[in-house]
Order: sequence, then structure tokens, then C-alpha cells
Amino acid sequence: MARRNVLPFVTALLALRCFLGREAFTTFSRPAKGAATALYATKEESKLLKLCDEFPTNADADDREELLGAAKKLPEAPENAYELFLGDWKVDWSSLGGRAIKKKPDPNGPPQDIKFVSFAALPSTRVEFTGSFNRVSGDAKGGTYQLLQTFTMPGKDGPEAAVVLEGTWSTGTATGNWGEGAPRTRVPTKFETVRVVPSTDEDASRAMLEEAGLGKYFERTAIKAPETYIDLKHISEEMRVHQGESGAFYVLTKIEDGSIPFILD
Repeated sequence: MARRNVLPFVTALLALRCFLGREAFTTFSRPAKGAATALYATKEESKLLKLCDEFPTNADADDREELLGAAKKLPEAPENAYELFLGDWKVDWSSLGGRAIKKKPDPNGPPQDIKFVSFAALPSTRVEFTGSFNRVSGDAKGGTYQLLQTFTMPGKDGPEAAVVLEGTWSTGTATGNWGEGAPRTRVPTKFETVRVVPSTDEDASRAMLEEAGLGKYFERTAIKAPETYIDLKHISEEMRVHQGESGAFYVLTKIEDGSIPFILD
């Protein structure tokens, strides 16, 4: 079984498709300045994080099964799952895209078209995606969900910016628009707008966006995205494992509130 401490390139197409389970697109993340991860993961959570960190570029079926097996051994989402859902999160891994964090842009990695992660609301522009964050606000009954896909320009280790899909989230079970099913801790979501935002290196980031022809898109633009959902399989003050409508899994870690290094307000 392959096991190397190598970080693969994860395409935006696979990542958002993993979240939505539809013919759409998303996500990843370079370790962010100021994005402090919680430090008190359980032994089981720490094992899963280690497997995420070591997930190899040339992963085989055994690698995936080992990581998914560790994820499925975590306790089920508790009664206060929706309270724990609130806050800032960093995406670490998905069962479609593998390792979700890139420490440096890959000059040999294929650029991706930002149009396809924005439901065609942004112009066709080639970028290199570097990471992903979630910001979940509101209360335990629902609120606003922001999905950030961070990027830089191809082949450059320069400033970053982010595409932000924003919409609503609420609470639910395995009934309703998706039919009957076993009990679930379900989070129905619907993205409604998209925009680009600069990083906290604001001047350099804005300059990069202007040069790339994306300076017109700082304001929210309405999109037509299908309603979908995620099921919270495990959630704590440190970690979240969820499964999208497609059946794909995500692993995320909680970071300090307000530590996502992009201008969201």
C-alpha cells in the first residue's frame, strides 16, 4: 500500500462536485496564515488527521479504505451537532479529490477555469486552486453558509484570492425533497450568490484580481444552483466528517473563528 508524505493537486471540479453531489464544482487549502487549528482532537481524530496529512499522490484503493475506515469509526454526530457546526472550518480531504491542502502552488499543475466553480457567473479565467474553507454562521436552526475556494494565478507563488459561494443552510433529516430514509443529521444547503474576495494581503491580492480581469466581481452575483445537502457523520469542537448527496466524504478541521485569511465582511 502506497504511503508517502506528498501533497497532491486537487482540482476544483472534483472538490465542489464532492460537496454538492451534482454536476457542479469546488475546493482545497494551503496552510493559511492566521488560520489556527484547534489543538485538542481525540486520539481517533488525531489518527484520521494523520492519515489525511500523509495521503499520497498515487493513492490506491487500500489508502482510501484505510482513511475512510478511520473516519467511520468516529462517534456519530451528537445531539448538539448543529451548534458545533457553526464557525470557521478548513477542508483537509475528500474521497474524490484526496488531500485537500497544498503548501505551495505547483508550477506543473494544470490550471483550472474559475468559470466552472461559479455556476458560470464568473468569466473564463485560468487559475490554480490552492485550498478551501467554510464559514457557517447563524444559530443552531440555520443561517448562512460560505464556501471559499482559494486560488492564485498559474505557476506563481504570489498573492491569493478566493471564490466565495454563499447561501443558506438549515436542519433536517433524511426526508423531504430527497425521499424517506434512515435518520440523519442532515444540513440542507442552497447557494445563492458568488463573488471573489481578496486575501488579508489585500493590496497585492486586489492587484492580482484586477490584472486577471476579475476586479468587477467583488460584489455578490446571483446564481442558479440546485438545493442539496450534507449529512454530518461526525462532528466535535475539533473536527467534522460529512457525506454529500453524491456519497462522497469530506474531512474538515475547526479553526479559530475569524481566522480565515480572506476579506469576507
